[in-house]
Amino acid sequence: MLSRHLTTHFKDLGAFALVLVAASYALLPQLSFGQAASDSLEVWSLMRKAAEKVAPSVVQIETLGGLERVEGNYYAAGPSTGTILSEDGLIVTSAYALLHQPTTILVRFANGERRAAEKIATDHARGLVLLRASNVSELPVAEMIREDRILVGQWAVAIGRTFQPDQINTNVGIVSAKDRVLGKVLQTDAKVSPNNYGGPLVDAQGRVMGVLCAISPRSNEAFAGVDWYDSGIGFAVPMSDIMARLQRWSLPEDLYPGKLGISPASTEQFSSPVTVAKVGVKSPAKEAGIEVDDIITSVDGRPIRRFPDLQHALNRRYAGEVVDIILRRGEELYRTQVKLAKTIEPLRLIWIGILPEARSNEKGVVIKYVFPGSPAELAGLQVGDSIRQIDERDVDNYQDIALSLARFELNESCRLTVERSGTTREVEVRLAALSSDLPEPNSGEAAGEATVEQFQLEQFPNACDVVIPAGFEPNGKFGMLVWLGIPGQHDQPTLKNDWEQIAGKNRVVIISPHSSEDRRWTPADIEIVNGMIQRALQDYQLDPRKTAVAGEGAGRNLAWRVASDDSRPVQGVGMMGLPVPVNRPLPENQPIKRLLAACWLSDTQMQQIEGNDVKAQLTNAGLPTTFLVSDDPQGEPSRDELAAWLMTLDRL
Repeated sequence: MLSRHLTTHFKDLGAFALVLVAASYALLPQLSFGQAASDSLEVWSLMRKAAEKVAPSVVQIETLGGLERVEGNYYAAGPSTGTILSEDGLIVTSAYALLHQPTTILVRFANGERRAAEKIATDHARGLVLLRASNVSELPVAEMIREDRILVGQWAVAIGRTFQPDQINTNVGIVSAKDRVLGKVLQTDAKVSPNNYGGPLVDAQGRVMGVLCAISPRSNEAFAGVDWYDSGIGFAVPMSDIMARLQRWSLPEDLYPGKLGISPASTEQFSSPVTVAKVGVKSPAKEAGIEVDDIITSVDGRPIRRFPDLQHALNRRYAGEVVDIILRRGEELYRTQVKLAKTIEPLRLIWIGILPEARSNEKGVVIKYVFPGSPAELAGLQVGDSIRQIDERDVDNYQDIALSLARFELNESCRLTVERSGTTREVEVRLAALSSDLPEPNSGEAAGEATVEQFQLEQFPNACDVVIPAGFEPNGKFGMLVWLGIPGQHDQPTLKNDWEQIAGKNRVVIISPHSSEDRRWTPADIEIVNGMIQRALQDYQLDPRKTAVAGEGAGRNLAWRVASDDSRPVQGVGMMGLPVPVNRPLPENQPIKRLLAACWLSDTQMQQIEGNDVKAQLTNAGLPTTFLVSDDPQGEPSRDELAAWLMTLDRL
């Protein structure tokens, strides 16, 4: 592609043309130099005209005052970009530009005029903010092109007005994909960064395709998506989506992601079909008549064959909007309309009070451990009992029990069919909230000396150290702890010494990924660590239900980000000397894809969280969390408890 990734201001055009000609000559050797130069200049002229056409509707945004730090990060509040939406002063920009909550917002137009602006509303689903400039009229509004007329592979120009108020800055590329980030944005390989967040992405005719934004498919945190700075992976919210909701947005009204209120039986990418495992008690789905075991086949005319299809269909819509759903119930098809909600009651995990045996080839689920004081103990269940049915539904494995329990609510009773010593009996169990208690201490001893190995993913330079305890067998009965250490400190002898006895006693394999940089963990490390987790689970045949991530130093923060990532490759997160950060988005639990947390805190830290009601926030969010007081939250006793807790993540 002749001119992708070339950046310029509209100045010194002759010099830029020479660069473009040279690039064309190198990339297209089959053409004569004159032909390549002619084609390049024609493309450049087209892109320049497209940018010049939209330039009057692109503004520079300046801010004064505000916070110096956002979510613990220093924030440099430089100029940013906005796009005019209406003649009377409505302007859209990226929420990233206003993270620091400025006291004053100023807009500088292409003609040099400067006006104060106020924040009107926020689009929390796509990371955009609506502003209104004061004392303006007859502002230039660029022509828009509908999303359905945009083609993958067509030319695209990303525009900002950041470096100098009287000039636009541009990057040329193509539209590399549509319907990205769960259906919310266009993707471009033109360089996108804070230099042009809030600016338009335009086509070769100068029509606005979308507004450039910082967004991530993995997280809704404030800085999500910024790590793709100038990477060739940039996103833009389709302008047709923005304009379709502008009247509502400008009321003013904040826009939020719309929620349906169901939990699917599986969230695996290639699982089919989408079967409802749980319907929220006060959810839109419940009000619309959706039931457990219904299969969703269509949303707004879009076929739903697997869970990502449902994600894409719903994530395009906002709270308050109505979607048309077709579902299959038995042999019949039903049609219903659902008004999506801003918030729904989180899934409350419930339990019987057992740990299951890790057996996959036998009918039923054998009880390995009964928690003291649990519903199972009160109902008389014992170690060795085999659970065969729950309310006459056969259960052959862990997933069957988890999905069967999801049908019930807290304090309801269920009837278990249990086999003991060849005799079948029925037991009624009153279900309780999933307990965060630790089991009785493990008094086992390590079987001998551990070994340390190392592996590496082909696509990344990072290595990963692995502590394999004595007596290890790749039989699916060992758990895995992902230990994120201090960046740049990768000492295998120390790692072995710290974890050898703990890993052997608790039957846990320790993997310790290396950071991409010596001084810090980077956002890109989330994807790398996730890949290493999947590799270790497969190579060592570990139990995916007994996987947790924890860390020390800066690794503690990355541990939380890995655990709360949408892909969530672990079942637990251990926070050593650091409470769960309730000021960040908490993950939503599912019957199968669930997350438990544990915090080891000093006396002082425990008193602090008692005072700020952290426990209540976690309970309200449906995140079962164990809190433990420790004289040394990262010392050996705490790490031993961490490994023991990890091995109970499959509690039912």
